[in-house]
Amino acid sequence: MCDKGRGMCICDGCKAYFCTRHFNEHRQQLSMQFDRDVVKIHDDLLEQIHSVKQPNIVSDDLCAQIDDWETSTIVKIKKAAQLARHQVIQLFSQETQSLTENLGTVADEIRTVLKEDSFAEDDIERLQLNLNQLRKSLDQQSQTENVKLIIDNRIDWNRLIYAEKQKGKEKKSSAIEICFPLSSILFNEKGHFYFRMSIAL
Repeated sequence: MCDKGRGMCICDGCKAYFCTRHFNEHRQQLSMQFDRDVVKIHDDLLEQIHSVKQPNIVSDDLCAQIDDWETSTIVKIKKAAQLARHQVIQLFSQETQSLTENLGTVADEIRTVLKEDSFAEDDIERLQLNLNQLRKSLDQQSQTENVKLIIDNRIDWNRLIYAEKQKGKEKKSSAIEICFPLSSILFNEKGHFYFRMSIAL
């Protein structure tokens, strides 16, 4: 900086007066400072942005979590379906077992009255009624309407798993949270299966 009387140029930034030689030196210093404090910081920041533009490591980790969730969910659904199949078979087996036992009771009574030769018209009518009832039960058993499947379709598949930015947490890098609202597949006291969900809004 030169004396105001000797200075021919004034810097619009620092308001100092310079002679021509010192003004040129001042401009060179400003140019170096600009490169160091502005251009270099800009270039470094741009390089950092480009380095995280495609965060393969982070995205691969999140995708791996999604794959694990997909696998475990499929396993749970398959288990629920297998249990439902077992329940259907068990229900029909129970009906068949019950019919077999009832028919065995009627058969014992038939053998008894035949052996003792002690039957009359009312015995024939009663045994015939029992057999007709068993036949009706057998016909009903063969109909699928006799067993009802309870299926809960109240699932928002778009919200079952999703990614969102974490809020209220300071991270060195941008963080994405994977939410797994589906906690488990449960079965009630009647053996019906259903999903227990906790939807994060």
